[in-house]
Amino acid sequence: MKERLDNVLVKRGLCETRSRARSLILAGKVYIDGRLVDKAG
Repeated sequence: MKERLDNVLVKRGLCETRSRARSLILAGKVYIDGRLVDKAG
């Protein structure tokens, strides 16, 4: 089962809210395995 990246960031305590997580993702601040992620869902 896939899970939204913005939800994962909140669950792991890396962001306080989904909207903040989404903002970081869209701003190009989130990488997974060295790859830039640009979609929250």
